[in-house]
Amino acid sequence: ARWDSKTGKPRGVVNVGSLSVVRENESSSSGQMLNPPFVLCLRFDGPNRLAYGLGDGTVAVTTLSHLARFPDPQWAVPGHSAQVPCVDWVGQAGTLVSAGNDKMLRVWSSESQRLYGANALAIAEIGLPYLPNAIAVREQEVFLAQTSPVLQSVVVR
Repeated sequence: ARWDSKTGKPRGVVNVGSLSVVRENESSSSGQMLNPPFVLCLRFDGPNRLAYGLGDGTVAVTTLSHLARFPDPQWAVPGHSAQVPCVDWVGQAGTLVSAGNDKMLRVWSSESQRLYGANALAIAEIGLPYLPNAIAVREQEVFLAQTSPVLQSVVVR
């Protein structure tokens, strides 16, 4: 961004996430200023398949062939209305769970990802009483640590 030294405001901002340019006296619809949405969490399913949650509410999956460059996602969906600090894989079937700061836990099937891509719908949604801090999976059970002293668990089938 180029800054106006008199006003202290940017003259133009490039949103790298969408490669759009926002000019002076215009507003950007996204909350991002200079950077694309940040990756907030990563979780592998096997040696190469990686799920991640982004600061713009996107849940995405990609396959890494090498770590020279972060590849474009093979599947991405605007799964939450707020950032996604937690993702994890459940069981052997490629089921993905995501917990967002919209206080929602969503379950995504690999079949839905394959068939519908960015239009995939969650196969289950659970409202959370608090913001999620972390999730961990043991077989079919998802454990949620939230901004409360209570550890919650949910069984995903």
